[in-house]
Amino acid sequence: MTILLPKYHGIENNARIHHGFGISGEVRCKLYDLNLNLRYDTGWEHNLITDRGLELLSPLSSGAIASYTYIGSGTSTPSFSDTQMQSFLGSSNVAGVGGGIILTSVAPDYEYNTTLSRRFPAGVGTGSVNEVGLGYNSTSINGLYARQLLGSTIVKGADQVLDVIWRQTYWPLITDVLGVVTIGGIVYDTISRGSQYTPGFANSYNRVSESSLFATDWLAFDGDLGSLTGIPAGNQSSGTTFIETLPYTPGSHLIHWKIDQPLGSWTPTLGIRSVRIRTSIRAVQIQFNAQADDARRPKDGTNIIDMTFEYSWDRRP
Repeated sequence: MTILLPKYHGIENNARIHHGFGISGEVRCKLYDLNLNLRYDTGWEHNLITDRGLELLSPLSSGAIASYTYIGSGTSTPSFSDTQMQSFLGSSNVAGVGGGIILTSVAPDYEYNTTLSRRFPAGVGTGSVNEVGLGYNSTSINGLYARQLLGSTIVKGADQVLDVIWRQTYWPLITDVLGVVTIGGIVYDTISRGSQYTPGFANSYNRVSESSLFATDWLAFDGDLGSLTGIPAGNQSSGTTFIETLPYTPGSHLIHWKIDQPLGSWTPTLGIRSVRIRTSIRAVQIQFNAQADDARRPKDGTNIIDMTFEYSWDRRP
């Protein structure tokens, strides 16, 4: 059984269940004197997430996707193809003020944002700062997640302190998406909807991966879908869930998980009406209704079930 959750900006068709998320980012710079009196504040400015940044969200990456902030004197317009700063002045992975904040909104958009702040102490990165960047290594080379050309130049003196604060926003899908899949020769109408859009399920600067290998994160239900903040209704069943991340195709921004449910797993009382899967970004719930008679998908202790989920990410304008 294959369930496809295709690209955030993809095209819907009757063979797919469309799901994923968009990301956008902003950056803010604050310049202080040695006594940490604020001297200049750029306010929030939109930043560009690079092609390399989108790849850093994939399973091919390891470690933190955003540990370092960079400053430079370059003046070129940021491009999706940028892989490093134009004119590197320095980098920092020292915590500044204003980082580590996770804010989750309520309806209607259910977006959430996370902040990361890095400090350039006195004597570090001195000069004319025109560009700022975010990434996972100290040099920015092939590690550039985001880059921004500032609206005005910051002249950082040797006796001044600069905090660069990044804010990334995750935009989940908030509308139901309809699809059609065939399982064991039976055609099912499907409904895909976000699940548990609540603060407790928001994470900071995570790549896209299975949330964990614990069965409690992957559940089957015999009731219909819940709200965007809830889970499906009815009896639920977990079990021994085996999750395999399939090979990632570079540049696809698309991840596949193969879910194996053996004998005795995912056996809600009345059969499978809905399932809930959880990623490191958000959870998704999917409902199945047989076209012929509105039946659930049978599953008991005498059979197994395999599913392949497809989930993706892209920039949000």
